Amino acid sequence: MKTHVALITGAARRIGAAIARDLSSKKWRVIVHYHQSEAEALSLSDEIRNRGGLCETIRADLRDRDDIENLVPRCVERFGTIDCLINNAAFFSYDNIETLEWDLWNRHIATN
Repeated sequence: MKTHVALITGAARRIGAAIARDLSSKKWRVIVHYHQSEAEALSLSDEIRNRGGLCETIRADLRDRDDIENLVPRCVERFGTIDCLINNAAFFSYDNIETLEWDLWNRHIATN
């Protein structure tokens, strides 16, 4: 039986981590993508493996074109395929219409 592989962006915390846990419990191999949350990503990966799941972590900055272009090839190199991509990554920073600045707007758009 073929094991399905899911790449989940922003999977180290919150909703992404919950998705990774759920898919791994259904025998999916999960790739936990993170940008700055390395400790959380490694902890989640250990948790999944300790429950008998298959999990890898991969770092990439989704605002960086080279990282984006290399993300899928790096995953395919490690797992051979990707059956499911879940675009969960998000950038959180408080702003409002009065305080929003161009650089902050671009960070939101680039990641989200």
